[in-house]
Amino acid sequence: MATTNINNLNNDFVIIWLDSTIEKNKDNQDTKALIRQLVRGNLLTFDDPDKCIDDITNQPPTKRVFLIISNAFGQKVIPLIYELPYIQAIYIYCGNRKIVETWVKPNLKIAGIFIQKKALLHKICNDVGICDNKNEDLPMSIFHLTERENTLRKLTKESATFMWYRSILMVLQLMAKYGNSKDEMITECRTIYHN
Repeated sequence: MATTNINNLNNDFVIIWLDSTIEKNKDNQDTKALIRQLVRGNLLTFDDPDKCIDDITNQPPTKRVFLIISNAFGQKVIPLIYELPYIQAIYIYCGNRKIVETWVKPNLKIAGIFIQKKALLHKICNDVGICDNKNEDLPMSIFHLTERENTLRKLTKESATFMWYRSILMVLQLMAKYGNSKDEMITECRTIYHN
């Protein structure tokens, strides 16, 4: 099932992820949320290979497509779509590299076989061209991205979230001592979030 209508995407690329466990696996859901944050929503997810192939083949020729695919679907789907000119890279995200190596053929569009999400995120970031070459860290969250958040929570000193919250408050309080820090932060926020 596609999570976003392709016509609503503003950028010239889209990341498509095909995996039968995309909505069932908590790690996949967290990875999906991080990728969506990284690419500002330009992510479509599918658990049905036929719908995914239909969506890929219906892409406009100017759209650059980056495909993340599981081992379960890779062997059948990759031969059907790898010759499409707008497919820029294919990332095989799986739990067992050796199984994938038995069927994957050397192909320029196969960007790699990934077991760890951090390596996958770095590769996508570099390939899509949204990261600087300054070794900046990827977006990270201390919250569980797939759990429903409530406004009221029981805060304890053992809670990591509580500790991060306290750290942020302390930094904000220290900022008041340095006059231009607040102005610099406001200027930076205005340039990033211009609307």
